[in-house]
Amino acid sequence: MHNTFKTLCAAMLLALLGAGCTTDTSATLTIVNKESYAITDVYISPSGTFVTSDNLLGSVPLGANDSLTVSVSCDTYDVEIVDDFPTDCKISNYDLCGTDDELLLDDTFFATCH
Repeated sequence: MHNTFKTLCAAMLLALLGAGCTTDTSATLTIVNKESYAITDVYISPSGTFVTSDNLLGSVPLGANDSLTVSVSCDTYDVEIVDDFPTDCKISNYDLCGTDDELLLDDTFFATCH
């Protein structure tokens, strides 16, 4: 019973401390290419304002085993990734807020992207 009370108190303390930690206004998204094809285009824009003129890769493709890390403000984003097959993947309303996320692009990524 005593250990259960200690565990409950510790959980409550962590919850209270965590509640005050929501001020992080940035996030990172790392895109790791483990695919057989090069990634030619990466677009990230706030949801609902998708712009394909700003390819984050410029003219340099993301080769096999290469990665790209993008820092963004806390928000919800639309992400499009295109490989040189060419296949594309559009992810709408991707929540990036106070976290560091990773998209691992392997040979099954584009097949499972909706």
